[in-house]
Amino acid sequence: MKKIIALLLCLMMALSLTACGGDTPDSPNTSTDAVAVDVEKLYNDCIAKMNEMVPLDADMMLDFCGIQAGDCVKACVAISADGLLTDEIWVIEVVNEEAAQRILDQADKRLKAKAEESITYSPVQYAVVQKAQVLRTGNYIAMLVAPNVDELKTVVDTAFGNKS
Repeated sequence: MKKIIALLLCLMMALSLTACGGDTPDSPNTSTDAVAVDVEKLYNDCIAKMNEMVPLDADMMLDFCGIQAGDCVKACVAISADGLLTDEIWVIEVVNEEAAQRILDQADKRLKAKAEESITYSPVQYAVVQKAQVLRTGNYIAMLVAPNVDELKTVVDTAFGNKS
């Protein structure tokens, strides 16, 4: 238990350092996707297909993932209850294009941190992170890290109105 807590504290500290970097969007999203996604329903549909997960409140989303509540209209984020698993899900509706870019940047940083961490302790979990998906349509973003990522991607694609 102490190792898990120490690992989580180290991860939080590393993420808090990465959250300090600034960014500027390259170009605004001109997509006029009129898709309306029920963030909570999509999140619950995905969670039902995952191992036991711990939902994160706004403070924990910032500490663990670098997600600022002000960038989100609605956000449902959870991490694995088992500290040795890399499983994680984000389903977020962002307020605007700049917020979307910040969330996408944080997703990229989060996945890189998970890969660096998991490569040293579990090749199986490293493979899970390597297959992770970050999906976006309009102001909706989903990040999926799970062994059954293809199944989860199908659920998200359906909710996002994608045919793939």
